Amino acid sequence: MVALGAAPDASPQARDQADQVARLLDAGSSTAAAAPGNGAGGASGAVTAAAAPARVAAPALQAVTLPARVYVQIGSEERRPLAQQALAALQQAGVLTPGIERVPTRSVPARHQLRYCPDKVSQDTLQQVQQALSPLLNPLDMTPLKPSQCGNVRPNHLELWLAD
Repeated sequence: MVALGAAPDASPQARDQADQVARLLDAGSSTAAAAPGNGAGGASGAVTAAAAPARVAAPALQAVTLPARVYVQIGSEERRPLAQQALAALQQAGVLTPGIERVPTRSVPARHQLRYCPDKVSQDTLQQVQQALSPLLNPLDMTPLKPSQCGNVRPNHLELWLAD
């Protein structure tokens, strides 16, 4: 199944709907963890009214293929123009791009990396993102993350780390 918000020609409404699905998944993860009876403070096992819809919807939504989404990290402002070019290339390919995050310089890799969770990213998504970035970022290291790093990662979500 392909999410409508992932298509290169997706309408603004389809992209908005895909973003709503992602937000609902986030809400389901955080409210389920904090709900009473989950070891987060309550022992009654009761589900709050706010947490109930998210708890019911989150497992079903996890089975839906979410549109490709790439988060971009930079270690210095000198990399922002390259990051903006990468965002434009990804958007042209129909990939959702929330923006650019500035991270501590010590966290930045020596080479450009596309980090992903192998069990949570389709081969089609990997190819789509690689093809969009290959003219701009060559070489680009494909960096699979360990399963222990993928617990809270949603399907088809990746990170692009630009080297300094």
